[in-house]
Amino acid sequence: MRVVHVITRMIVGGAQENTLLSVAGLRSRHGMEVWLLTGPQTGPEGNLLETPQAAGLPVRTIRTLVREVSPVRDVLALLALWGALRRLKPDIVHTHSGKAGILGRLAARLAGVPRVIHTLHGSPEFRDERVVPRFLYGLAERAMALLTDDLVGVCGAMVAQARRMGMRPRRGFHVIPSGFDVTGFAAGARELAGQAVRRRLGIPPGAFVLATVARLAPLKGHRDLIQAARRLDDVSPWLLFIGDGPIRGELEAEARAAGLADRVVWAGLVAPGEVPAHLAAADCVVHASRREGLARVIPQAFLARRPVVAYHLDGAPELVVPGETGWLVAPGDIQALADAIAVVEADPVYAAELAEEGARRVRELYRGDAMVDALARLYHGLDPAAPPAGAGSVPDLLPDA
Repeated sequence: MRVVHVITRMIVGGAQENTLLSVAGLRSRHGMEVWLLTGPQTGPEGNLLETPQAAGLPVRTIRTLVREVSPVRDVLALLALWGALRRLKPDIVHTHSGKAGILGRLAARLAGVPRVIHTLHGSPEFRDERVVPRFLYGLAERAMALLTDDLVGVCGAMVAQARRMGMRPRRGFHVIPSGFDVTGFAAGARELAGQAVRRRLGIPPGAFVLATVARLAPLKGHRDLIQAARRLDDVSPWLLFIGDGPIRGELEAEARAAGLADRVVWAGLVAPGEVPAHLAAADCVVHASRREGLARVIPQAFLARRPVVAYHLDGAPELVVPGETGWLVAPGDIQALADAIAVVEADPVYAAELAEEGARRVRELYRGDAMVDALARLYHGLDPAAPPAGAGSVPDLLPDA
């Protein structure tokens, strides 16, 4: 079976890590011929194609496929994708992200690809106060769904939102949790690595550290965390921002204005394999993004046995359950965010118990191999939620290319 994945950029991010793991895993575990088509890697967010996990994967760069709306380049990207798919003749095209999701699905249908799948990694609800862009985005997504055989959500909330928007894929919806490699979170090594990260970043012993892992971009919640930390005078937390992006300068200015400049650490881009150690350097992980699918940092934080405070939004409630695994607060309620963080600091034993239960649920639901096997079942026309018969044992219901 020949499969082509299409994504706009392979920056360091959750959707991109998911795609890379899918491409590599489908090749190694299920013997599929899997290609990756992507745009050029630009900006400060890094390049996952330079990581060891991408070594040896067949990748083609579509130079005109960019994130920004550009009518001329978008038409050229559509033609380039169409040409590539005509040459590759895949059985399945699987698209990811907004721009690649639209152009990739159009190109696949124009090229006569038998089956088209799209994954919703983030909320399909375009949260823009401007009426016209919101209307046009919703119209485009509903139109693209009509060209799509299967719509996959990385959590149940994505599927529920897509249904609410009126999306109607030809075959149906599926939930396949976004998995990842859980082997980098061994307890002893994790704690030692966390201490080493603290020393390297200059965080003093005994400091109460709040970490977040996200692009430094609007809607990712860094501003809310800065404002919440400002209200925690009794705690005097340190902030550990893991990631990079276009608004770093603005956030640095806001941290200075809030009087927190000497307690904010900018870790910059961190390779996926180093994320466990950086999370282990924290006492609490805060995820205050205003638009997300199910942020990978939440299950990763639990595997690092770190308590999580998150906004009650999108996929977060599926894993962060108040009184069971963590704390949820209303989006934008800065005081509630600060209060939840204060509870974590005041009762570390209780917080650790909740994080441990979160880790148990993650080990059960978010393994990378389970995600890859579910995708293989979907590709072969089976129910991706069905219990697997074992890697590589899925019957081949579609002809090889």
